[in-house]
Amino acid sequence: MSYEQYTAAIQGVLDEANASLNLDLEFDPAWTIAKTDASNIDVAYKIHRRTGPTRTMSLSVNTFFAFDSSTDGRIFLKPEAKAKIIEKIKTFWTSGNTDRHVAVSVS
Repeated sequence: MSYEQYTAAIQGVLDEANASLNLDLEFDPAWTIAKTDASNIDVAYKIHRRTGPTRTMSLSVNTFFAFDSSTDGRIFLKPEAKAKIIEKIKTFWTSGNTDRHVAVSVS
């Protein structure tokens, strides 16, 4: 399994959220590689803001249900999965929410 393709799809969502919501989200540098749990087919990421208080979103995305591939083999998020991630980002970082951590699972 090539984690780079899944990570590129998630990075695209972060880029979109950053642009539309005026955020500065990135993958947590301490969490350098997408992780999977041997009992499932999820890829997981830790996301935080570059600036501001330390707050983290743990994002787990099911590779079977949330992603799709194009005829050229490119991996992308299904529209409903992408919308769910952006909504969770918006709720966590822009609603005045002061929670320090949230776990989000998308399948």
